[in-house]
Amino acid sequence: MERRLRATEAHVTSREYNLNKEFEDLKKK
Repeated sequence: MERRLRATEAHVTSREYNLNKEFEDLKKK
């Protein structure tokens, strides 16, 4: 159970990181 929770947490974190990166790219233009 805890391992699945950690995997989900990592997945969400990487998704937020990618969204932030795209947002920064949009602001640069």
